[in-house]
Amino acid sequence: MGAHIDAGKHGSISERGQDGAARPTSAGAGTTGSAAATSMLAQGVREPGAYAELIATHPEARNEIYALLQRALGNAALQEIMRRSAGAPDPAKTWASSEVAMTGAPNATALPGAVANEIVQRTGGTGEVDLGTNPQAPGKAAVAARSAALGEDPEGRVLIDGTSAEGAVKGSESLDEMGQRLGAGLPFERFRATARDGEVAIEGKVNPWVRIVGGRIAEIREGEMMMDHPGAGWSWVDPAAAPVLGGPAPTSAPNWNLLPPPALQPTARVHQTPEAYAAAEQRGGPDGTPRDASLYRGVRSLSASKGLAPSSGLPDMGASSERVSAPPDGGMFGDRGALAQQEQYHQLSAWPQPQPQQGAPLAPSIRAVDPTANEPVVRQVAGDNTGTQYISTSKHLQIACRASAYNWAGAEGLGGLRPPRSWGPVIQIDVTRLSEGRQRLYDLSSDGPHRDALFQEGRTPDKANAVDQISRMAERDHEVLIEGAVPPAAIVRVWSVTDMVRLLLDTDPSFLAELRGRVLGDDGRVMHARDRAILQEAGVLARVELAPEMEEDSPPSAKAESKKRETRDEDDEEGSAVSVVKSRQAARKPARRGGGLTFSSSRSSAAPAFHDRDRVRLVTDGEEGTITGMDGDQYLVTLDNGDKRTVRASLLERV
Repeated sequence: MGAHIDAGKHGSISERGQDGAARPTSAGAGTTGSAAATSMLAQGVREPGAYAELIATHPEARNEIYALLQRALGNAALQEIMRRSAGAPDPAKTWASSEVAMTGAPNATALPGAVANEIVQRTGGTGEVDLGTNPQAPGKAAVAARSAALGEDPEGRVLIDGTSAEGAVKGSESLDEMGQRLGAGLPFERFRATARDGEVAIEGKVNPWVRIVGGRIAEIREGEMMMDHPGAGWSWVDPAAAPVLGGPAPTSAPNWNLLPPPALQPTARVHQTPEAYAAAEQRGGPDGTPRDASLYRGVRSLSASKGLAPSSGLPDMGASSERVSAPPDGGMFGDRGALAQQEQYHQLSAWPQPQPQQGAPLAPSIRAVDPTANEPVVRQVAGDNTGTQYISTSKHLQIACRASAYNWAGAEGLGGLRPPRSWGPVIQIDVTRLSEGRQRLYDLSSDGPHRDALFQEGRTPDKANAVDQISRMAERDHEVLIEGAVPPAAIVRVWSVTDMVRLLLDTDPSFLAELRGRVLGDDGRVMHARDRAILQEAGVLARVELAPEMEEDSPPSAKAESKKRETRDEDDEEGSAVSVVKSRQAARKPARRGGGLTFSSSRSSAAPAFHDRDRVRLVTDGEEGTITGMDGDQYLVTLDNGDKRTVRASLLERV
């Protein structure tokens, strides 16, 4: 039997009368259990449920309260109170999940497709997403008392009526909406969504986590089963539900990264459709010369973890402090280890495309880290390690190549060159093939028709300088943000890592010196086997390992070169010349970026230094906190609201 809890009001059970009899709302507040019982007796409270609740709330005074009631109410009433209070777990102790049960929970109700889809995107297929806290939850003591007062479970469990959850589950189109609906109808203190081993669930916490609804996602071909489809070819299936319109539900789990994105958030933010952007490019610049409506992106080839964007937290239930997974673009090669997976991306020369035959696997899309976020563009351009709803691209191929080849952080906006084994390929996106209204474009280059209005969204008087700086970075990098997804049909070309090595060497004369400084050891040979293999495949290994002095028009003989090396080594030993090591380090200094298409691998100018316990403010959203540690070249900031952020120095202001 379930005890129905009026969770929509979330008032304390002691504040509501039992069996139709009124009693003071202050009974038991700030007093001991026996004193509260004495007060209630003096006011004429006689219903057994009221005292059963009081005993559950004050278990330490159970025997003392029994003695008072025996004298005042007699044995018959006392026996009824003892019967009602016997099944309530002690609220002072931690409940095991077996001690709490939901009645009427929609365990056999499939999650809406959009919600199931959102769970696997927010979790990356494994993990959990905090949906926020419920400030009106009555607390575990009140829940236990209510259960004991209104019903008895043969197994002595606390019962929570979950019949109100069915409408919340069926009627929600997003996790945010479901969290709000459940918070208004159930007494849980927190809510979360989980995805593990192919199963997804919505759970609430009163002490243990209690499952409200759960099931698994399986690949289902169109027409095999009549269920909600989060996207073409995918369905959420309850394990206990037998299919009625087809064969048995398949047991194989899907590739989470192949799921299409949920519908875009409603927005008043100015943007362009793919068609409008392409038309503007075709009209050309000031000289009227038509431009190619293509965008370029350096592919992410390793998983990363980013902070859940503030807008992804429920505004009425507390912002989430969860992390959001940033899987490799397209989610390909996930059955391999990280390094083997990255090597497969290195060799990618064409993006997998949809196949016309029936039963062919879905081709991979590229999705934003957190499609459920609703952040201003300044947060994405600032690069503060927060997942947003945007996919960054550039109008120029060379800039996208440098986005893959260089680190994102460094002094004065010049991040160091990474070894080729850490790069990812670069793709060309045909904007005219972005389809189905699932994309919005935000052109932040100097030609962007809305760039000023877009950056105005994050601009406040005290953040004006920071926002202006960030907008100049977007203009310099010819940045265009895509909101939604990049379908495989729009990816028309791939430059592999070996292609990128050749391109950067051919277009920027200074790049060879940088590459040598990054990959060569003191013996003049490429140090890492994977870097060596990439350069060998690109046909440039000999050129990279060739000593700079041998590149002159009249190169010296091998014997003369050997003599030069011997002389240099002798000078090193005597300390009378610059060592080979120092010359290598000098070669690593960023040289001219070439062609006017400079790419800053950091989103900052000269970074100020901060120290432990310094008070700082985040320029992106104005939150204040304290420096509590370092993470590489970034600072760990503990915000005043308890959240933690890892942020570059350029995005911090001293308070």
